[in-house]
Amino acid sequence: MPTEVCCIYATAPLIHSQDIADGYEKLKSGECEYVFAATRFAYPIQRGFFVDEQQGVQMFQPECLIAALKI
Repeated sequence: MPTEVCCIYATAPLIHSQDIADGYEKLKSGECEYVFAATRFAYPIQRGFFVDEQQGVQMFQPECLIAALKI
């Protein structure tokens, strides 16, 4: 059974191989349990997130995720 899995969504066809390699190295370092690629966008931020002071991520409006999961 694999210990790591890489899932690239069809919505990210232009992801760079170096981003994948960097994410894998961060995952292997034990600093985090998962990594994901993200980009800036100019749309409403209801499901957007930001990098916090500890280099983790926080949602701008976490209540929107909870609402989306109830659909």
